[in-house]
Amino acid sequence: GAAVHAAVEAIVGGRSRAVDCQQLDMTGLDGKPLRRCSINTVMAGFGPDANAVAERRRWLGSMRYSVSIKTEILKLPWRKKLPCSLSVDGGSPQEMEDLFLFSCFVNKHTGVRHRLAPYAQLDDGLLDLAYTTRPLRSIATAAKVDEMIKGGGKHVHATSL
Repeated sequence: GAAVHAAVEAIVGGRSRAVDCQQLDMTGLDGKPLRRCSINTVMAGFGPDANAVAERRRWLGSMRYSVSIKTEILKLPWRKKLPCSLSVDGGSPQEMEDLFLFSCFVNKHTGVRHRLAPYAQLDDGLLDLAYTTRPLRSIATAAKVDEMIKGGGKHVHATSL
């Protein structure tokens, strides 16, 4: 489409922009060290789970994300625990019994309307993190958080979360 054509023209024309890049070191499913780099968003937990469901609903168009998030919220009371150890910037690992969501952002959005990191900038040298330190099993609370995120990122000001 037009966006791809414009991107190719920018590259061929020598117009570029430096952007932040994140490096994640983790343990792969095979137990071996795994390194990934990204210039967009990296997530674990609820976000990728909902996205996997949304990918199977492509026939819904762009509303597949909103529909899938809502259907996954309804499953929260029965969601399987996701234990993990999280270390940021080489700090001490923080053991978590159940990681609900981990997100590391270079940009403000994920999906179409979800502004999870409203203050993120592509080229400020910083990564914006959003993660939970406790499980979220309440359907009502999760629905409220989803509305705050879609409402421009108001969740970052909510002291109750």
